[in-house]
Amino acid sequence: MYSSSALSENAEIFYDVIGEGPYLIMVSGAGGNSARYEDVATQLSNHFTVVRYDRRCNSRSGGNSELALDMAQQARDVVAILDALEVKTAFLFGNSGGANIAINVVELFPERILGLVAHEPPTLSVLPDATEWISFSDKVCSLFKEEGPKAAMMMFGSALKGVPLSALSAGAGVGDAASKKNLGFFLTHELASICRYKPNVEKLRRACCPLVFVAGASSGDAYYARTADILATLTGGQSKQFLGHHISFVTDPIPFSEDILRAFQDMNVS
Repeated sequence: MYSSSALSENAEIFYDVIGEGPYLIMVSGAGGNSARYEDVATQLSNHFTVVRYDRRCNSRSGGNSELALDMAQQARDVVAILDALEVKTAFLFGNSGGANIAINVVELFPERILGLVAHEPPTLSVLPDATEWISFSDKVCSLFKEEGPKAAMMMFGSALKGVPLSALSAGAGVGDAASKKNLGFFLTHELASICRYKPNVEKLRRACCPLVFVAGASSGDAYYARTADILATLTGGQSKQFLGHHISFVTDPIPFSEDILRAFQDMNVS
């Protein structure tokens, strides 16, 4: 494994690389740090050259931390990493907010992506009850300003289904200083933008790569899991089910990695 960085729009974006084979870029959601994918990357490194990175303004990566998340800029950061690696095309995986970013990469740069797996993307605009869930995310952000990260994450976690309590508490902002900083940035500048992202269905339909939208078997009818079937129908992509829940890449990295591998292998992309 080695680490390096790419310069993207006045921000140094740090990334980690492990393995051999076709390139696979992994995009993190809340927290924006590469560490959450470490175990999954290790499992996949026999099949892919896995690249995981700290998103702009998170952990090691720079950027203007006073600005709200810009989805198109996040997509350009991914392309900047590919350019720094001198890689023309790669597979792409994203979870949660990272799945929204990964979908946007396909919209804007379809020629750079061999195939997409988007795990439980909170593309709230496609839901029949979109207004309710956008309002919920706004309330989480407001609670963070009023009462701090623990209260906000307890509210946020109340809508997660199938996730063990131990995993929920790990995201409550009680970890190291970098984790607390990332969580604060997520709740202040990222969550509202992520939840208001509207996929361009026509661009996704025209994309030249396979699209797979995934829900976890334990997630049930959670709002972020219901998007998989809807997005597959809207875009002509595939809907798949993985074992586990919203953050099984942390709690159960081996079966989660096996599901990712099968999803990409089923694409039959050479």
